[in-house]
Amino acid sequence: MKQKGYTLIELLVALPIGVVALGAIVSGIFQVVHGTIDIRSETVAQADMENAVHWLTRDVMMGQSIWRTWDPITGQGTELLQDSPATDNVTLTWTDCTGGLGNEHSHYVVYAHSGTELRREYDSADNTTIVGRNLSDVKFSLSGDLVTVTLTSTHEKLARSTVTRKYVIEMRARGY
Repeated sequence: MKQKGYTLIELLVALPIGVVALGAIVSGIFQVVHGTIDIRSETVAQADMENAVHWLTRDVMMGQSIWRTWDPITGQGTELLQDSPATDNVTLTWTDCTGGLGNEHSHYVVYAHSGTELRREYDSADNTTIVGRNLSDVKFSLSGDLVTVTLTSTHEKLARSTVTRKYVIEMRARGY
């Protein structure tokens, strides 16, 4: 009488093959999940930088002076010098002449990197917004009328996903 089923030898050969196949499937799934997380983290980092650069570009292009330190009450500070070491906080000042002579308005904007946030203060401490998150490093430097902004974003949960971008923005002329 012929018995149905597998022999012990067939099972001993099939079992390691099945384990290898299962290991390959699990490894593939693991790589897909981690790849998706990395891509998402990099996308979030780039979106944060694009938002910060939107505001930075707008304000730098309006700026007539750039300061390393600046006091809005006295209007005095330390100007960011040509080719000096990069700094993580800057103040831009400019005069708005759209109202005509005699109706000029002075404006300032402060960019301060604190923790992982880039904060923008416009014309008053009460008008502060966060323009960038997950920014592990922010540097500003000046060469001529060109302001170089270097932003580094590291996602808080995935330190291996770091994105660094350098932007060069031209300030408007120092006069009217």
